[in-house]
Amino acid sequence: MTQMTATATRPQRLQHITRLISAGVVMNQRDLARQLAERGIRTTQATLSRDLAEIGVVKSAAGYSLPANGSHPPIPFPVEATRPRLSMAIRRLLISAQSAGTLVVIHTPPGQASALAIELDRIELTGKIGTIAGDDCILVACTSTTSARALARRLISGTASVSATGTTPRSARAPAATAARKRAPRSRTTR
Repeated sequence: MTQMTATATRPQRLQHITRLISAGVVMNQRDLARQLAERGIRTTQATLSRDLAEIGVVKSAAGYSLPANGSHPPIPFPVEATRPRLSMAIRRLLISAQSAGTLVVIHTPPGQASALAIELDRIELTGKIGTIAGDDCILVACTSTTSARALARRLISGTASVSATGTTPRSARAPAATAARKRAPRSRTTR
C-alpha cells in the first residue's frame, strides 16, 4: 500500500477511514488512529470523531461499520433546524445566489467563499454534486436546472426574498453582506 505523508487532506483521510472500516475490523478510535498512522496519516481524536460522524459510521459491539447503503441520507432543509453552522455561515457570508443552468453562482465578501463552501460541502443537499470556491464566488454544480433553482432559493430564503428567476434582488441583499461589498476595493482592468 502507498505510504501517505502526515499532511493528508481531509478528503484523503475520509477515504482512508472508509476503506479501513470496509476492509476489516476497527474496534475503536484508538485502533483507527493506529491504522491511519501506519499509513502515514496522523490525526487527533477530535478530528476522528468529526470524521466518523460525517461519514455516518455506526458503532456496535462488533466494532465500527458503514451505513447499510454506503452513505447517510441527505439532510433536508430548512437549515435552521438541521445545520446551525451552515445557517450562520449563510447569514454572515451570502451576498447573492443565482441559478445559471445546472449551476448555482454564490457571491460572498472578498476572501470568504471557501468558508461558506466548506459548510455547504459538510451537508448533503438533494441535487448538489459539488462545489468550487474562489476568493468571493462559489460555483455549486447540481444534477438539474430544477435542483439548481431550488438550491438558490433555499440558500437565500433566510436572508432575502426570491424573484421568479431564483435571483436575489439587489435591494433585498443581507445588510452585512451589502456593507462588506461597499468596503471591498474594486479592481479595474485597462487595455
